[in-house]
Amino acid sequence: MEATEANNIPLEYILSEYNRYPVKSYNLYDMYCSPFRNEKNASFKVDKVHNRWNDFGSGEYGSAVDLVMKLENCSFLEAMGIFETKKFNQGLTFEDLERRQSEFEKPHSELSILKIAPLNNKILLNYIKSRGIDEDIAQRLCKEMYYKIGENGRNCFAIAFENNSGGVEFRNPMFKGCAKHKDLTVYENGNSKCAVFEGFIDMLTYFQITKNDPQKQAVDVVVLNSTTMLDRSLEFLKKHASVHAFLDNDQAGRSALNRLISAGINVVNEAAYIYPKHKDFNEFWMEQIKLNQSPDKKKEMRENPVKRDHNNNHYKSKSIKF
Repeated sequence: MEATEANNIPLEYILSEYNRYPVKSYNLYDMYCSPFRNEKNASFKVDKVHNRWNDFGSGEYGSAVDLVMKLENCSFLEAMGIFETKKFNQGLTFEDLERRQSEFEKPHSELSILKIAPLNNKILLNYIKSRGIDEDIAQRLCKEMYYKIGENGRNCFAIAFENNSGGVEFRNPMFKGCAKHKDLTVYENGNSKCAVFEGFIDMLTYFQITKNDPQKQAVDVVVLNSTTMLDRSLEFLKKHASVHAFLDNDQAGRSALNRLISAGINVVNEAAYIYPKHKDFNEFWMEQIKLNQSPDKKKEMRENPVKRDHNNNHYKSKSIKF
């Protein structure tokens, strides 16, 4: 079993093997008492959309493999052996995973948008900064949305990203969803090159890394907002001399990449060049920031394709194949 396959196994399957079950369940995430300590109040979040966990009590977070490594206090290779022996997936197929993902990505019919405004909410800006993205980039490409789910639901707010059908992709630290119509988002700049992303956080990551490179900033852009929207993008993508795919390193991402290639599109798989060992582009980017901030890992940073530009105090990529 590959790490990408292990990381696709739903976290709730893994936790149930350790006799851990949700204390509270919501549409897109569950809350558990932390499996790493005794506690009365649930502080361990399982994001069912991204299949990621976040332990608010310790500040730790990670993937399915990270979870097993910490639960078993073992190495990566030992954890992969545990995945093979415990059979966490219990016969779960790729089709099951795709069906599960599409259910989470459906627009919320019971959601009411109260207001959409320029992105100035400090909580949301702090969240976007925690993903390694500068305020000005997020403010240029995103908005903030105030909403509630259900007639008696409490008012909430999230970063909002509009798609081509007038729908709104939105997310905050605890929740991700779509309001109104599900669709992709296209930015057409008349460029012969196009960058394609699964979600808008990865798109923001791209604009962060290339912040001081006008040529890379001027490419056409497609944000799928879900790999299920890929077929809608094909006609537009075929117009370009090259399409640079920043897709996730999982089964859905690989399937989308293969569909692009099968459609006769000249695809550059940026994931293979830049972040082959990470689930997605933003996860890779956040790790580079952590590495740069760690004095004992300067050598590792020097060997990494993303390096520090001391002249303008921003990071820039040496590996994007434009």
